[in-house]
Amino acid sequence: HRQFSFDPAMRGQDWNAVRNRYAPLLARVNDRAELDDLLAQMSAEHGILHSQVRGGEMRADPEAVAAAALGATYTPRADGARIERIYRTEAELPSERGPLEPPGVDVREGDVLQAIDGKPVRHAGDIANALRQRAGQQVLLTVRRADAAARKVVVVPVALDRDAQLRYGDWVQATRAKVEVAGNGRIGYLHLRAMV
Repeated sequence: HRQFSFDPAMRGQDWNAVRNRYAPLLARVNDRAELDDLLAQMSAEHGILHSQVRGGEMRADPEAVAAAALGATYTPRADGARIERIYRTEAELPSERGPLEPPGVDVREGDVLQAIDGKPVRHAGDIANALRQRAGQQVLLTVRRADAAARKVVVVPVALDRDAQLRYGDWVQATRAKVEVAGNGRIGYLHLRAMV
């Protein structure tokens, strides 16, 4: 940390003194995650922005449940979960579409999701349970639109980190649309994600 700091004087902090203050906690460290936490606390003493602790072998639970999602929000109903919003993506990037957006899927906002792989769903909790361990795998949705008969459609759920990206992208698309309307086509919209 000291060798790669932009400030060789470590902003007036004595790195060795900081290390000595935290050294007694080393006896309590059990794995890399705890060591990283300790190192992060030490580096925070210097108040240097964008100075994070990363890397190393992290423990993982081999039996951890991997959640998945469909890239949408829902409202519970007696006959299923009403799809309130399907996260929108950049129209010019079809490979970035969420599970409910690809051609041929034909699921729309307002449709009622009645079942996943034959199991009835009524709310977001039921949907989450039905999609456990299913990210990247095909699932069969039973969907009904208005008073039409229920129909079946195959989709591929995404992991929660991808669902978060879809939600963020939807916010960007909605903001862009608001700017277009408010600016009457005279204002451009540029979005800088995390200053990248």
